[in-house]
Amino acid sequence: MVRWKLLLLLCGMLLVVALAPAESRPVAAQSGAGANCPEVVERALSSIEVLCTGMGRNETCYGYNRVDALFWQENSQLVFAQPSDRVPLADLRTIATAPLDLNTGLWGVAALHLYTTDLPNILPGQAVMFLLMGDTTLENRVPPDQAAGPVTPVALVTVAETRLYTTPTTAANTLGTLPENTTVQAIGLDDTGEWVQIRLSDGSTAWLSGADLNEGDLIALQDLPVTYGANAAPRYAPMQSFYFTTGFSGPSCNEAPDALVVQSPEGLEVSFNVNDLEVQIGSTVAFTTVAAPDGSGRRVLVAVLFEGHLTITINGQTITLTEPGQTFAITLNEDGLVDENSEFVPLGAEPLSEWVENACLNALTSGMFSKTNIAQNCAARMTFYTDQGFMAALGLPVNPPAPFPPPPAPPAAVVLPPFQWPQITDPASGTTLVGNVNHMTSWTSAPGASSYMLEVFPDTTNQAGYFVTFGPTGATSYDVPLGQMPSRPEPGWGYFMRVIPLDANGAPLAPPEQAPLTWVRRLDATPPPPAATEEPGECYEVCDGLDCWMQCPPGCEWVCDGECWMVCYPSEG
Repeated sequence: MVRWKLLLLLCGMLLVVALAPAESRPVAAQSGAGANCPEVVERALSSIEVLCTGMGRNETCYGYNRVDALFWQENSQLVFAQPSDRVPLADLRTIATAPLDLNTGLWGVAALHLYTTDLPNILPGQAVMFLLMGDTTLENRVPPDQAAGPVTPVALVTVAETRLYTTPTTAANTLGTLPENTTVQAIGLDDTGEWVQIRLSDGSTAWLSGADLNEGDLIALQDLPVTYGANAAPRYAPMQSFYFTTGFSGPSCNEAPDALVVQSPEGLEVSFNVNDLEVQIGSTVAFTTVAAPDGSGRRVLVAVLFEGHLTITINGQTITLTEPGQTFAITLNEDGLVDENSEFVPLGAEPLSEWVENACLNALTSGMFSKTNIAQNCAARMTFYTDQGFMAALGLPVNPPAPFPPPPAPPAAVVLPPFQWPQITDPASGTTLVGNVNHMTSWTSAPGASSYMLEVFPDTTNQAGYFVTFGPTGATSYDVPLGQMPSRPEPGWGYFMRVIPLDANGAPLAPPEQAPLTWVRRLDATPPPPAATEEPGECYEVCDGLDCWMQCPPGCEWVCDGECWMVCYPSEG
């Protein structure tokens, strides 16, 4: 039934094209002998725009014939044989798109929607977009049992003016300061547990000392991953670490390049391991591999920046590309990986410059990428990174090499997110609540809120708990009955609280997952003993393992408090 619907959709599209004015129609689609390169490329990109729209997180889509896939294990439920088929990235071990074949009219195109561990788990619909085209292969180097998931940030509040650092040490360079009582989003810890990694409002990250936070807040960080230090293992989502290669002979026409184009969500930086090269992308980038210019037979990994920035780390050296057209070409070893002997080389302008422009234009034509600030950069002049700075591609007029661009200046102050979330002021994070009586919970107001909903759910110490909501209420407080809180019998468990501001229709003003959390510990009070009789008995023997013993008058019994001086109380019957 799905295939029939798809055929009807495509037939309808062809009918619309047939009825369009002649000057607005695309080139007539042909297949097999007689098809030319631009026709095949246009047909493939039009197909993927229709069939791969609305992809889910960590999903890949078969865009155009032909795409081959290999899974981690046999699974009869996975179908990836024709355009529009989709499979989870966690199941995908290798994906390869086919080179252009004008005899059959084939040219492989596939799309991947990655949700990396860098992205906060509060951004529905946002992910990293991969577009494979031509003779291109990706090998997933993250087995399913090693794949890591995204981190749910924990809201913390600074207790003093706090300095931010690039790495968890006071010897590192700083990124400015935060004032007292600033709410931050914690996403990781160093292996000492003394430093906290936070995500800033511009999508970048920084480190601050745990000494600048409430002691109770630090307890709430116990589930965050260790992201720095000798004991910090790499955390990769499916396909966040991959082996990449393209065809050895190169494309048969420039309109059909062999390439991988990557775009991160706007305003956020994501990291990858590409052929053992650590890469950070806050932008749109194209990758390919070509033969080394020295005739050695080695392959060269090439990355071209279209917009934003691209940072790589190799042999302890960090290199950043910040201008459209800036490129690095780095030699690979016999296994196709970057190692300590890899070096940067400039390449010739032809046909690489045409390949770059067409890879960029194809990505935009596919409809899978944001066009903001990219289209005008597709034809940007290529300059290659060298140890002396950036130089023009070989074959172009050589200008004096530009100096290596300095890193962007640190901001004078961190700009907080525009939305003002309610902050719970009572109880404070880390507070221990005792008993089953009511407790008044208060919070600050949020601009535009007509009412509020208080949500409570268990932390990892309270797995037997449950999710409960209170409200809505038009006030900025709620008298919460502790007996209705998520709970279990044992003492010392806790839960998280958050306040969701609602509009006049009762809808959240912002995604509830972004609301800051307050962590509270719970302790039930010991019930009081029954009233004592006027005539206490004599205590001696047996009391919570102590060597005590007692005699009570008829109709009375003693109650153990762990002491030998106990008095007698009326028995219960």
